Amino acid sequence: MEELDVRQREILRLIVQAHISTGDPVGSTTLAGRDLQVSSATVRAVMADLEELGFLEKPHTSAGRVPTDRGYRYYVDTLVQLRPPSRPERELIERSLPQTRDADETLRETTRLLSSLTHHAAVVTLPGLSQVPLQRIELVALKDHRVLAILVARSGVVRNLLLVDVPSSAEELSRAAGILNELLQEASLEAVRERLAAELAR
Repeated sequence: MEELDVRQREILRLIVQAHISTGDPVGSTTLAGRDLQVSSATVRAVMADLEELGFLEKPHTSAGRVPTDRGYRYYVDTLVQLRPPSRPERELIERSLPQTRDADETLRETTRLLSSLTHHAAVVTLPGLSQVPLQRIELVALKDHRVLAILVARSGVVRNLLLVDVPSSAEELSRAAGILNELLQEASLEAVRERLAAELAR
């Protein structure tokens, strides 16, 4: 990603924060009074540079600028100053998160807690199942050459997949599940897929 100089970074940071706060396009006069110690003309020139670099864009109906996706990404990756949670915040997190391993309940409580701590809307999602360590796989033969694959993640998440056109007997499915579980050894599905591809390529 394009590297910005100190002034560009500071002006981008202020624009993103102002836009998040108000939802409105941000003009140079708004920024000139924020301890930048530069004139509105200088701010306008920097904003034009940031627009040319793809960090800002100008809505048709306004003289101000708003951050682009690239501008937001740079802000999150480079300009946000993270701080560790305070002791009261850590205690609140420990008290609030459920002790159960039920994934849905954990997601609900984590979303509520994150929104409470940040005073913003929060969305929490699970990673794709292909990326998480799995504990075991079960394969169950159904009618009409269908197979129910039961995937159990170490986190406690359970997902069921229906596979069609799999003309296999219960014995064959049991052997296949045994091989997959041996390959898993608490690895992810993606890692198993890569191992199988490597084995078949030999």
